[in-house]
Amino acid sequence: MLDHYFVSLLGGGVLSPRSSDIRAWAVLGRRRLLLFVTVVAVTCAVGIAVRSPAYADYAADCASPTQVFPDAGGMPGNLNLTAADVVLFASGMFGGSVNSSGGTICVAVGAAFNPANFNGASRLFVRGTALLPAIAAGSGALLDNEGTVTFAAQPNTNGIATVLNRSGATIVVQGAGVALGPAVTVVNDGTIDVVGGVNLNGSTVTNNGTLTVGGAFNVVGTLTNTAQATIGGQLTINGGGALVNSCSLTTAGLIANAGVTNDGVIELDANSLLINGSATYTQSAAAITAGANFTNNGSVNGTGQYLFTGTTSTQGTFAGTAPATPIVFFDTTPTGAQIFDVESGSITNTVRQPVVRPPAGACNTSPVPPPTTTTTTTTTSSTTSTTAAMSSTSSSSSSSTVAPSSSSSAAPITTATTGLSTSDPAIVPTSQVNLPPTGPGSSRWALALGFLVFTAGCAALAMSRRAHDGC
Repeated sequence: MLDHYFVSLLGGGVLSPRSSDIRAWAVLGRRRLLLFVTVVAVTCAVGIAVRSPAYADYAADCASPTQVFPDAGGMPGNLNLTAADVVLFASGMFGGSVNSSGGTICVAVGAAFNPANFNGASRLFVRGTALLPAIAAGSGALLDNEGTVTFAAQPNTNGIATVLNRSGATIVVQGAGVALGPAVTVVNDGTIDVVGGVNLNGSTVTNNGTLTVGGAFNVVGTLTNTAQATIGGQLTINGGGALVNSCSLTTAGLIANAGVTNDGVIELDANSLLINGSATYTQSAAAITAGANFTNNGSVNGTGQYLFTGTTSTQGTFAGTAPATPIVFFDTTPTGAQIFDVESGSITNTVRQPVVRPPAGACNTSPVPPPTTTTTTTTTSSTTSTTAAMSSTSSSSSSSTVAPSSSSSAAPITTATTGLSTSDPAIVPTSQVNLPPTGPGSSRWALALGFLVFTAGCAALAMSRRAHDGC
């Protein structure tokens, strides 16, 4: 039965293939499944054996300190730490210098860590407060904050580094802002306030809390926002970058030179959206982007809503998902009944319809009622003609197609055949095929063993991460 199951699952093809083909498919199917199980099992095992420092936390890493301050002699003047050192500041204020080669520093509730100099790579866990000088964190550096951390000057990174800002915690960056290099990961579940600007160069920033940036934000890497993000300057997604928003993002202008995916609200206020070159701007049904001027020289797709009050222009591709779920674009100062003030390129599955700006901080917008007639229009030149409101705009070379009603007849379904006839004497029912024998030494035992390893490995990984999440 197992062999026949693999034949039907992995063999493919017609229902009654030739017997020689079934034998070959059965063997190939078992080999493919064995290879798949082995790869997944090894992946799970590696996931258990190798854990990133990002999964560290105060409770686990500060449980057994090698030194506790203040001690009988009070606070140390300086600290020179190795990877074997775990220093706990239980109370008081430390104001000396730190040179670290992977050492662990723990700051308890009520303690203050205010080093005059901070060099090398440290694993810093904060439940109290920390006031940090200008630093260039070395590879392997970790900041895990449950309290309040203030950077008095611009921090920089030299190598792999991780910042975890826990729920209820606060990080404040004073000075010019933040410059994060490749392989830097920042996860914010609390509040991060950057007075200046932010530059990502291959970094990954995920905001699940409140993120405020006073200046410009330049992204080469990935910026993901699932909560509240406010950027006082212009947000630029450069080549090699990506923006993913699923809640509220407010910024003083957005330039997309790479991909933007919006499942929430992007508010530009009186500023503009510019989509350049090969960039793709995608929205879901409950998403909206609102601002003043709109320029598309790239590609816009998906669904959702757009609300703009100034000059609007599309010279690239503007394509809704389908006639039944078009993009709704509303220019409050239109040129006649056109959707855009300037139209060229390709416009499909797009309608002009009033859009309501959602309240500040909203994560999505209410869908507009579906249009009574959805048109699909292709525009190939900038010479435009106007059509009735609530419909797409076309040029002299465009064509318009009204979506068919439910009463429209559909084309008959055509089924492709393989050209084989069941009367062919070489074709026999699957149940009558003599498949290769299986026994204790066959691949069936290997499959069973691989499946057990796979199950055990993944279960252990799941329990391990669940245990971490509970810390």
